[in-house]
Amino acid sequence: MLTKQNQIDPDVLSTIIEQRIAAGSTYDGVVPADAVENFVPFYDDTLGIWRLGKPNESTFEGTHGGLFVMDHKQPLVLEQVLADLGTSLAYTLSLVTTSGTIPIATGTSRYIAYNDSNLRWRFQKGEKIKLVVAAGTAAMWARIYLRSEQAINV
Repeated sequence: MLTKQNQIDPDVLSTIIEQRIAAGSTYDGVVPADAVENFVPFYDDTLGIWRLGKPNESTFEGTHGGLFVMDHKQPLVLEQVLADLGTSLAYTLSLVTTSGTIPIATGTSRYIAYNDSNLRWRFQKGEKIKLVVAAGTAAMWARIYLRSEQAINV
């Protein structure tokens, strides 16, 4: 079951956020959207995944994306990143802070697979994760796995 939400607030110990990009488009490091409208978060109760999609329907493939925006109230830890870029492409994964954008992983591959043994970044309130990929032709998906230091209910 999908539940439309106003924002993503990782207030539990573990949160998974997924973005999908339509064939012929790419992760360009911006807020998920299609040609007409920005996407909103939906929570998939069955899989426990947040997905970004069209506000009035459960369509999740955008033509733009790559910026993972959360409304977290305390520091989060990026523990894992998984992606299928459809074909081998150059990519950059970055942390966006108030002082600038800092690359934390780069490479060229069809698949991106980082876990907490080679990627464990803490980021503060207002900071974001950004994925930028060279222009692609196939459909793509990317998931980030986040962990809060403690569950909060505010």
